[in-house]
Amino acid sequence: MENLINADERVTLFEYTLGKILRKALIPVITGKTDKAPMNYYSFEAMIPHISVLLSTLVHAGYKTDEMKQMAFTTGAKAMSISMKDMILQPEKNLSFEKLDKVLDKLRQAAPAIKKRLMEGLAACAAADQVVTVEEGELLRAIADTLDCPVPPLN
Repeated sequence: MENLINADERVTLFEYTLGKILRKALIPVITGKTDKAPMNYYSFEAMIPHISVLLSTLVHAGYKTDEMKQMAFTTGAKAMSISMKDMILQPEKNLSFEKLDKVLDKLRQAAPAIKKRLMEGLAACAAADQVVTVEEGELLRAIADTLDCPVPPLN
């Protein structure tokens, strides 16, 4: 799988999300070990810098114009009850799959209440324009799966 994803020396969002989902499902089967992260974070506020990166990644995956990106970002932040003075929409050039992986590793260690609030905000962001694109849906699914918060199929 890794060889196929990296065959053309670039990773698309689809390849990244599919790889995340497959790794999460297959590694425990192959290794015989569970993939549960320890719970180390109980403060939502301490997670805001990581949430900002995650929300920004979702925004750039699903929205084209700067106006729509800001609207969706604000919608997601408000759904999580985060003040906009604490949130910064990260420029797309500052984001990468490596950065996303690091953020997800931190957020995997968050308490369930934090994950629930986060997923509600991400869902609100993806649906801010009343349309959830394939890219948004698959990224949302990969994030939820990584955080051990599975979501039902999107229709």
